[in-house]
Amino acid sequence: MVVDARYESSRVDGKIIDIAVQIAIGIDSEGYRHVLGIDTAWSETAYSWDRFIGGLKERGLRGIRLVTSDDHPGIYPAIKKHYPGVQWQRCQRHFSVNAMDLVPKSKRDDLYKRLMEAWDCEKYEDAKAAMDKIAEDYQDKYPAFSEFISEHSWETLGVYLASSPEHYKRLRTTNMLERVNQELKRRSRVVRILPNPKSCLRLFSALLKEWHEDWVYGRKYLNMDLLEKFEANKRMKQNPPEILSVAINEKKNNRGLRILQKKSCITELCPEKTRIVYCKDSNRKGDYENHSFDFLGYTFRLRSSRCKNGRFFVSFSPSVSQKSLKAMRSRIKQHPIIKGCYSKSIESIACILNPIIQGWINYYGRFRKSSLSSIFHYINDKLTRWVMRKYKSLHRRRTWAGRWLKNLYLLNPDLFAHWKVWNWVAE
Repeated sequence: MVVDARYESSRVDGKIIDIAVQIAIGIDSEGYRHVLGIDTAWSETAYSWDRFIGGLKERGLRGIRLVTSDDHPGIYPAIKKHYPGVQWQRCQRHFSVNAMDLVPKSKRDDLYKRLMEAWDCEKYEDAKAAMDKIAEDYQDKYPAFSEFISEHSWETLGVYLASSPEHYKRLRTTNMLERVNQELKRRSRVVRILPNPKSCLRLFSALLKEWHEDWVYGRKYLNMDLLEKFEANKRMKQNPPEILSVAINEKKNNRGLRILQKKSCITELCPEKTRIVYCKDSNRKGDYENHSFDFLGYTFRLRSSRCKNGRFFVSFSPSVSQKSLKAMRSRIKQHPIIKGCYSKSIESIACILNPIIQGWINYYGRFRKSSLSSIFHYINDKLTRWVMRKYKSLHRRRTWAGRWLKNLYLLNPDLFAHWKVWNWVAE
């Protein structure tokens, strides 16, 4: 989905004012373009974008993978509010214009060329390394430019995580919508001043409806077969083949192993990667070599549990695995918002991290939510370090920074997703 706004002159109560025309265009699963919505507002405020994007959700817009827009302060919070977890792509053209304003005119051509070389990389890691190199090279000569690239360059790389390399050039900017805005401007230039906002909405709606029909029955804008191949490769990298763990009853070990070794099975199991696991609990008290296994991010093993009447018993149950906790810690540690972005507020940090944390709670918190306390402690530790770097008065004062974070929790316990389910101050 691509969203943007342009301004038109209109008469309101006998005065001529500029009103914002908000437009959203999307690409469906078959590769055809659609006009998703159009609305008018007095200006581009956080409320107007929240109402516009929230209206798209109320009308049934689902399954969004990527949103491309400029860096208006109201767009990104509205996207995270109504479509949490959706990848956001900051328009690279708007980003380059903002970056060029921080350097002399004589250096803009060379810097723009370096930015384009970074954006032309096929892998996210290569593009991020190229951006970091640019920020490092100009740290002494143009510190404002270097800081801007260091803190905000990651916003222009969202397309690498949501689409195939063949689609980068068409999704990394808002040019698809800018072309539509040019055509709308060509029509509205004849009118000059619209009689009222409703007439503006009727004129542009009629034009967009005609173009929408041409797009739906015209040529495909993207080849979605490439996206399916990209998703298949991404799933293979995220979930590599692991050792197959099979938990069966002790009395059926031999019988189960013979069934798995039959030639009629669809998949051929490797003897070196196949093992029998004994589900040890209060009813099965035997002692065998393998009594635990990992599956889908959980570790299944012997644990102490409590029933509804409060009595404790021993069961073979799942809980988040150490491998999953390590992956979560690595993601928090490597997240660009934690490593930098000290110009942002703590509310902006929460808006970015909450979809990630809430996803972990929804998946891993279904069984033994208390096992996530270690990653919650780790997130709070990283937030404390971020506070120490952001505020000079708290620099190298970890205890004071921790108190600042606790006071923030007492004032707003729903700010971060893990604060809602975990009373860390009581601990």
